[in-house]
Amino acid sequence: MVKHIWSILCRESIVDADTNNISANQLYETLQFNVTVDKAEYEKKKKLAGQFNFEIVSLLYRDKPGKIEELDIELDILDPKDEKLGTALSKIEFKEKYKRVRNRIKFSTIALTSSGTYYFKVYIKKNNKRELVVAIPIDIQLTVNGKKV
Repeated sequence: MVKHIWSILCRESIVDADTNNISANQLYETLQFNVTVDKAEYEKKKKLAGQFNFEIVSLLYRDKPGKIEELDIELDILDPKDEKLGTALSKIEFKEKYKRVRNRIKFSTIALTSSGTYYFKVYIKKNNKRELVVAIPIDIQLTVNGKKV
């Protein structure tokens, strides 16, 4: 049985080639975005693209190695009003002899709608079953043209 052990939101992760250990740099809990945009364009869309390099890193574990096991990771990004801003998909494969697998999903932008708590919801999907394993919150303060929104 595959178990989700942890997931984090960070700027970047680095895997050491000698030890295969992973280091996570700058774990995020809060962010501030100050954006200057054309007012008319912003009023039409109500969404902004925040330039922001980050990763969602997860560790999965299984207690019985021995065969290849595949599953999907789905990541939903929700804004403070619980509206889905996007979904990222990733495939995981446990090799025959391994008990652990790390998954890294990298981004360079985030859709922004307002200030508040955004959630990164990580799901494991196997055999058409989708299970929520973690919801990572991040508080974002958004200022557009000098005004907090």
